[in-house]
Amino acid sequence: MLGLSIAQFRQGDAEQAKQSLERVLQLNPREATAISLLGDLEVAAGNEEAGIVDYRKAISMDNRFAQPYIALGNLYLKKKDFAESETIFKQAFENCPVNFEVTYGLAVTEENLSHTEKAISLYEQALHMPESSDRLRQVKIHVQQLLNQRGH
Repeated sequence: MLGLSIAQFRQGDAEQAKQSLERVLQLNPREATAISLLGDLEVAAGNEEAGIVDYRKAISMDNRFAQPYIALGNLYLKKKDFAESETIFKQAFENCPVNFEVTYGLAVTEENLSHTEKAISLYEQALHMPESSDRLRQVKIHVQQLLNQRGH
């Protein structure tokens, strides 16, 4: 059922995905993946506050599940609430196994807070994590730009 709801969400059928997720949660109210996906649906529908509630609930259900941290941290980045984004990504960095998106999100946040040295260090850590070669190439270019700016 969870797989079906993910497929429905990816196909753009938000209403069916929400119904499927609600069925999953009837069977298992502590299913962090389903709660996080409900947050994604809420944010996609323009209900950011409801999404935030769902992401925080998913984190409380399973604090080692990276996806709700990533979604929440990126939402705060988008809102330019860099202090809150930093808090979320730092929690994720401490609780989740090595994760490119968590490390990258924290690096972006630190860069936006003008913590350039921390950002460079985090970007460099992300370069040693599994990720697509295109994405890694983009990060390498960005790190080089930051290093060049620092040198001036």
